[in-house]
Amino acid sequence: MKLWTKILIGVLIAGGTVSYLIYTLMAAQSWRCEVCIVYKGHRSCKAARAETRLAAYSTAAHLACSLITSGVTERMACPNTPPASKTCSKQ
Repeated sequence: MKLWTKILIGVLIAGGTVSYLIYTLMAAQSWRCEVCIVYKGHRSCKAARAETRLAAYSTAAHLACSLITSGVTERMACPNTPPASKTCSKQ
């Protein structure tokens, strides 16, 4: 088999594998939540996708808090504060 044929087969296999991984990851994430949190006077909004509404909300809240907190204590307390706004939808 020629070298260019081997390279082409390798590229096709790699492309197929990457396409399959992207498809399965995107298909599994069926909820999208956007959460805005105000913590100690700072506001941050982030969105996240996950299989369940609770997981998407929790991830979005943690992402929003990661930008406006410092230290372990604040990072644990912030996601438990009531959000300024939240929207969740099934994708």
